[in-house]
Amino acid sequence: MIILQIALILVLPVLLFRLERQMRWLKSIVMAYVLGVIIGNVDPDFFDHGMLKELTGISIILAIPLMLFSSNIKMWIQQPRKLLLAYVLAVVATSTSVAIGWFIFQDGLENLPLISGMIEGVYTGGTVNLNAVGYAFEAPEEMMVLLNGYDMAFSGVYLLFIFTFLPAVLKFILKSDSDIKNEVRQEDEVDFFQLAFKEQLLSIGKGVGLSALILGGVVGIAILLTGKMHELIIIFGVTGLALIGSNFKNIQGINGNMVMADYFMIIFGFTLGAQANVAELLSGHLDIFKYFAVIYSTMLTIHLILAKIFKIDVNAFLISSTAAIFGPPFIGPVAESLNRRNLIAPGIIIALMGNAIGTYLGILVVQILS
Repeated sequence: MIILQIALILVLPVLLFRLERQMRWLKSIVMAYVLGVIIGNVDPDFFDHGMLKELTGISIILAIPLMLFSSNIKMWIQQPRKLLLAYVLAVVATSTSVAIGWFIFQDGLENLPLISGMIEGVYTGGTVNLNAVGYAFEAPEEMMVLLNGYDMAFSGVYLLFIFTFLPAVLKFILKSDSDIKNEVRQEDEVDFFQLAFKEQLLSIGKGVGLSALILGGVVGIAILLTGKMHELIIIFGVTGLALIGSNFKNIQGINGNMVMADYFMIIFGFTLGAQANVAELLSGHLDIFKYFAVIYSTMLTIHLILAKIFKIDVNAFLISSTAAIFGPPFIGPVAESLNRRNLIAPGIIIALMGNAIGTYLGILVVQILS
């Protein structure tokens, strides 16, 4: 029975990829989480919860190196200065809001140091960081589900604003014209889905195999040093080795790295959602709701004020905010909605930079507040 359940989950990302290619406005990771929540609440015993928990941990760890393989560190400093500055301001806004949240809720919220670190991670580079920090410190399953749920709820509303009226409103506050030219150097990339089936399998084998090799090596080192699978060592090691690997063209150039990263993120989103209890999410956690409301409103307000001070334009503000809050998958849709396709390449590179540093910043915040 468990084998059949695993098979269904492994096939799900392929189906959602096909659906997303037909309806670009639907994002696979969001669909996976929502579908998981529906199944998990309509029939809580449909999937084995032990299996779901194992797949959640494995999928997030395998997604990290696959995502970072495409993060060419040498290209970070080559990005438009205005966009890079806008992203730095977004990180400053996140860190400041987390500090404010700590002072307001430190006496009334349990596990606040860990929650603060996970929030620092997620709003520096996206969902992968929230869960990497949580995994590193063995966050309770209920906390992981709860924070992911509230993050998706608040971020979903913000994304809707970006796609609708927010750009027009921001023109009354920030510069409206972007002076960022389309001069970003980017390696030629072959569309994974245009490759022959054998080439797709070969690319998948290379990327996933290398990720598994890195994970296996780091796990071995962790066991050798501590006598157990030490989560913090695993997260640090996998992230660090993936960033080192990203400097090699034969690794960086593997077609399908980002596709397979998305594949594992879909599995992660579905298995996490299937463990979510909506009744618990909607009731009895008013303190978490208030925390997210304070963090989100403070973070966006500070970022906007800093953008005004440093003369950041509307497009750079929204792309940098998207990179920090949502990560690489949402850069394309947001840039398209702004009619600024020239910002897709630098936006994705900066978002990948956020993936790389977000985990480290989140872990640092946990250590400091603890």
